[in-house]
Amino acid sequence: MPTKLVEWAYPWACFTYAYQAGWVGLMVYSLSSGLPVLLIAFLGTFIRNKIPNIMSFSDYVLRRFGWPVQLWVSALMLLNMGISITAEYTAMGDYFAIILGSTRVPIVIVVGVLSSIYTAYGGLYVSIVTDQIQAVLSVVLILVMCIFVAVTFRKELPSPLPSNLSGDNYYGFASIAVLPISLASASVYSEALWQRCWAGASNRKLLIGASLASFFIIIAVFIFGFLGFLAIWSGLWTYDYEDPSTQSVILFDVLNVDGQKIWLLTLVGCLAVTMSTSLIDSYQNGIVDNISGVYLRGQNVLWTRALVLILNVPCIVTSLQGYNILNLFLLANLITTTSTLPVLAGLIKHPWAHRIVTPATMLFGCWLSFASLCIWSKAKAADWHLTTAQAIHKTFFENYDWPPFVLALGISVLGMAIMAVVENIFRTSLCKRFPRLAYSDERVKKLHEAHPLPVHLDLGVKEKLAHLDVPGKPAKLAPEDEIDLPHSPKLDQ
Repeated sequence: MPTKLVEWAYPWACFTYAYQAGWVGLMVYSLSSGLPVLLIAFLGTFIRNKIPNIMSFSDYVLRRFGWPVQLWVSALMLLNMGISITAEYTAMGDYFAIILGSTRVPIVIVVGVLSSIYTAYGGLYVSIVTDQIQAVLSVVLILVMCIFVAVTFRKELPSPLPSNLSGDNYYGFASIAVLPISLASASVYSEALWQRCWAGASNRKLLIGASLASFFIIIAVFIFGFLGFLAIWSGLWTYDYEDPSTQSVILFDVLNVDGQKIWLLTLVGCLAVTMSTSLIDSYQNGIVDNISGVYLRGQNVLWTRALVLILNVPCIVTSLQGYNILNLFLLANLITTTSTLPVLAGLIKHPWAHRIVTPATMLFGCWLSFASLCIWSKAKAADWHLTTAQAIHKTFFENYDWPPFVLALGISVLGMAIMAVVENIFRTSLCKRFPRLAYSDERVKKLHEAHPLPVHLDLGVKEKLAHLDVPGKPAKLAPEDEIDLPHSPKLDQ
């Protein structure tokens, strides 16, 4: 887990939005980058205690909610990780196109092909090994930058702080809601992080590793972000409204303050390529795990790895368009925010949880949350002087502001509550035997303890239940152990 240090530090912090959020955003961003790693570790230990041999978050979703919710969660994970890979390719392209004045095509193709080949060959093991190399190189990069800036930076810093960097800053206060919500949601829907939980030797070692990772990530992101903050404060960089992509060079304006620091830019470029390649292979392994566990169960993993090679093509092509890094992450973060609380609600341990947190309530909460963002965008279209389509585009792809994130989070919970009332009224008054479509914590544990299944084994629910049958005699469970499923009769019938 500590080797994931640069996952958040690069490219987000290199291409910081310090020009908007100021020192408040810098502090909140640093904390919000590290704490989600600790959150995933705690959730991972909770799931491992419940289902010891689980190997993916989507597998847990299958056992808790069933296959319809698993498909939804899997789709969001693929979207989130695909956008993250695209952002990494874009970051590399920006560095070579803007900083070095080269073309972005060769480096993006080289990184994409190289990471895909060794990921397809070595899988998660190679990813972990490269993560360890990545961690060492990232420390080297941070030390070199800190020492160089401390020795050479002598620009005059105006006092007081400019308004866009001060504490009295709208986007700085907005980041208090935006960053924790967005980064936590992105973490939940990243199998690349969950894989580190399943690979942990023990829960204790996992939590120790996550704690160290969280601490070092906070420090690393603060350093990267502060360098961008310093560039704006000293006047080395100003926002170009006609070409927003120039924000990609904030960090390098500090490193190349007097020009011609070719050796330093070359070193940073080599290390950045290494770190991005290592991060891309983590996402690729997450995609392999997701696809093989949901869509290609029982198939040879080579088919999945071949599919990942194919899926890299649209990511590379999209990255060559030079989209803004923050805009790419905004799209992924906002969409995952609509479904974060509903899926995490399935982890609640309480007797009534399986009666309220069901597949129907979970999916309705997610979809209502997404719909609310579209409705909110339509309502704001007049104020923004945009058409409805343009307003939706701005909400999902341009405007990193707090209302959409808070709205998505709140409406997802409200949607679950509304659907829970409707569903329970329906059961009580119309159809008491209607299947609830969800496992309680006790049912998940009993099913796993009695019949542990190999990870990603292609067994449907009927085949799982068939193991409970005694030859010549139908299975019979106590009423409290009955399992209601959408595609299987109750066991006691």
